[in-house]
Amino acid sequence: MKFTSGFWWMRDGIEGNYPAEVYEVEKTDDTLAVFAPVQPIEGRGDTLNCRMLSVRLSSPLPGVIRVRMTHFEGTRQDGPCYKLADENPAVQISDADDKVVFTSGELSAHVSLAKKGWGIEFCEGDRALTNTGFRNMGYMVDSNVDQVY
Repeated sequence: MKFTSGFWWMRDGIEGNYPAEVYEVEKTDDTLAVFAPVQPIEGRGDTLNCRMLSVRLSSPLPGVIRVRMTHFEGTRQDGPCYKLADENPAVQISDADDKVVFTSGELSAHVSLAKKGWGIEFCEGDRALTNTGFRNMGYMVDSNVDQVY
């Protein structure tokens, strides 16, 4: 990659896939799963040949939010693997007007449900800390190497 004209440029053969919008949300007692296509879905035909990214929010410790984004879960993990802290603290998942809020301790993640656009905003109380807006998280495909699924 190189930085030119105010943007990161991709190397030849690299394709970036970025969440475009929230398509579906699944809530359990301690996790929030968000399914996000890489292009806006206007109709049924838009779901064909469209990559879907899964973004899961959970909390290993009070005041900590874990974010995992995957495409094609279930592949073999070769390691190395390390035991991670996982106390499973009590979390709150609530619906607001145009967002879903995942809260652990004082930290919360606000997932935008707006039809146009993607975003997760992280807040401590009422204070915004950071966010994942347009092209801030993604799945990269390298056509220069063989893909095995």
